Amino acid sequence: MAGSYSTTDPWFMWYASQHITMRLLRAGVRIYEFEGGQIMHAKTVVVDSVWSSVGSYNWDVLSNKLLEASVTTFGTEEASQLEDHFRRDMARSRELTMEQFQQRSWFLRFKCVFFYYGMRFGEKLGFWDYIDRHLSTSVAPLKGRRS
Repeated sequence: MAGSYSTTDPWFMWYASQHITMRLLRAGVRIYEFEGGQIMHAKTVVVDSVWSSVGSYNWDVLSNKLLEASVTTFGTEEASQLEDHFRRDMARSRELTMEQFQQRSWFLRFKCVFFYYGMRFGEKLGFWDYIDRHLSTSVAPLKGRRS
């Protein structure tokens, strides 16, 4: 699940993330945009209804610089609560389809490319002294597919 234009914080990240959405849709990933009226910022995961994690951490150098964190638990009660919350959020979301995505205007596509590469450039410029090969934010092309 991802934030919609009105529920992504900050707003320009929605454009940047849309640049890679087509790759994910082509690979068969189902993507839902949350339209619940408030900002969607937390990152949550539940595995096998027992291991769960929630937090603000992104997989990038900015999260490391800001010391963002996540809390991880091993227990069915916490996992069940996160699963219930996820189901409520899903009820307030809509699935993106390939057909809808392909009908975007050329100007919207341009803005998505602009903000994606702008964010990448800003990350390199702002954190040029912080290099960690394990935290690369590059998105590799899917094998056998063109984007």
